[in-house]
Amino acid sequence: MKLLREAVPAEEVIEKVMSGDPLKQHRQMVVVDVTGRTAVFTGSEMSPYCGSEQGENFAVAGCGLPSEDIVKLCASAFQNAQGELAQRLVDALATGAAKCDDHAACESAVVRISRDELYPYLDLRVDRHENPVAELARLLDIFHRRAAQKNKDPQG
Repeated sequence: MKLLREAVPAEEVIEKVMSGDPLKQHRQMVVVDVTGRTAVFTGSEMSPYCGSEQGENFAVAGCGLPSEDIVKLCASAFQNAQGELAQRLVDALATGAAKCDDHAACESAVVRISRDELYPYLDLRVDRHENPVAELARLLDIFHRRAAQKNKDPQG
């Protein structure tokens, strides 16, 4: 995040973060930098199917998926989704999760949005859950309700 705040290009962020990592070939990393440039790294030792789609100001990646169609569906869902960024991200994840028959392949889901501040604007994570995307959507709904309540009552 420090590199992104310093406006380091997406590709360079991946190079710097991954350099010296002995497990680099077992990882996947997606970066969208402050200018909207994207970069994706998928290690050669990742499980079958791993891949990514990149577009203007977004990138989608997945590993251990039943097919490359999942990543393409997520990318399309993100591009066609309406509303704020977090909701669009969750909608894209939900589209992909709906196409995965094996729920063991999808046991975690994350949405993290950072702006210029030191701490993320939104950081939701669900691990080892039977339906992590639905749980992530539930948490996002709670976040929105609390934000709306706070805006109504600035003292609260």
